Amino acid sequence: MLTRSGCRVDVHPRLEGRAKRPDFRVATATQELFLEAAVVFSGIVEEGRNQAREGWILDALDGISQPNFSAAIEFETVGTRRPRRVEVRGPVSDWLDSLDPDVVEAALRAGGRAPEHRFAIRDWAFVLSAFPKQQEYRGPSSDRLIAMGPPSGGPVNDREKLLATLDRKKRQCAGVDAPVVIAVLALSTFFDARDVEHALFGLGYGSVAERARNPRSMVATDGFLLGRNRGPRSRRVTAVLAGLGVTPWRCATDWPELWMNPWASEPMPFALPFPRNVVAEGGALERHAADRPPHEVLALPRDWPGPESAFEDE
Repeated sequence: MLTRSGCRVDVHPRLEGRAKRPDFRVATATQELFLEAAVVFSGIVEEGRNQAREGWILDALDGISQPNFSAAIEFETVGTRRPRRVEVRGPVSDWLDSLDPDVVEAALRAGGRAPEHRFAIRDWAFVLSAFPKQQEYRGPSSDRLIAMGPPSGGPVNDREKLLATLDRKKRQCAGVDAPVVIAVLALSTFFDARDVEHALFGLGYGSVAERARNPRSMVATDGFLLGRNRGPRSRRVTAVLAGLGVTPWRCATDWPELWMNPWASEPMPFALPFPRNVVAEGGALERHAADRPPHEVLALPRDWPGPESAFEDE
């Protein structure tokens, strides 16, 4: 997009007197800005879960070579004491070896349930369900034992992950004597523009201007550009470029969007081709569409990569 818009893009440029290199330098004939890029991964925050500790059990289970079954797992109690692998693998292997895959398969075909067993090991408790492998896949195998689970449910932490990523990238470009844009690609299916707004300006009520004048009373949480108690912050960042679910095969139709920092110490030196979200007079956020659709900037057909072909029977 940038090169097609007439910019020169240098990857990891060297800067005099600075050991760290920015991700990109974006320049015209007379002006430049620096762009830092990152991907934002988010997840589900579930009370009582600890994925790092659950990994102890999953790692031990996936070391089991089981010729006839794969398994689903559900944690009842997430412990704090790490068991030895033999403490996990021994009881689980004994139980799976006691099952007949043909009998279980016949029961499932008749509408029955997969056999389950509860394991209590140290301060852990988890339930395994056994599912027979298809006949042609039975035998010695390096496949992972756990094929399903553990299930998760709860609120997503999109905003927190985005805010942490922006703060990390801001530190990486400290000392850069030019406008800085931070580009983030959000991969969560739950992300939307409201999450970006809350991450940048804080989660609260009223317009951005009202929150800036009365940050202590109006903002419930810190934002990347507007703090709860300190007011405007991250002034060295001119804008954030946020891509929500942008994929290579949709680049001809989907734009990432610029979110301009109204308190930036360095203004945007030249126009970028993306849609822009700006703080208008009075503090309301306004979206300005791009001058051209993305397929025109990229010199691609409007329907690139083309209509999907129908599936055909093999």
